[in-house]
Amino acid sequence: MPPPEPVRLFVFSHPNHELAVFGLARRWRPHFVFLTDGGGPDRVADTKHGLESLGLLDRARFLNHSEGSFYKALVNRDAAFYEGVARQVREAVAAVRPSQVYCDAVEFYNPVHDICLPVVKAALRGTPGVEVFEIPLIHQRPAVGEG
Repeated sequence: MPPPEPVRLFVFSHPNHELAVFGLARRWRPHFVFLTDGGGPDRVADTKHGLESLGLLDRARFLNHSEGSFYKALVNRDAAFYEGVARQVREAVAAVRPSQVYCDAVEFYNPVHDICLPVVKAALRGTPGVEVFEIPLIHQRPAVGEG
């Protein structure tokens, strides 16, 4: 008998990032946490519609922080803000009990994307046995002669 499928949680900085893992979402049926509203209700509505079409809307948690609040906290070095976000992710982790967590990769492209991994790691502090994987959202071709 094959081992049971791991419980998976995807943590994304914005709605619509689930499109990067659409095939995996259909196959794995993971849980989701979206940290921000992605800039407004239309983006959230698009993601809710897409997840509903896959039968996964009940597996999604939208924290609905504004984009501006993430940038403001970065500029102001407001660690308490990010600790609060990590606490919210920790609550989702406690509810889902994943063995694997996937999140936006640090790519030095978008600071809100880049903060996702530290938030996830803070949320998982003290939770043994959970593997963390970064999902790259951009692709860059190597410069000529780099590979």
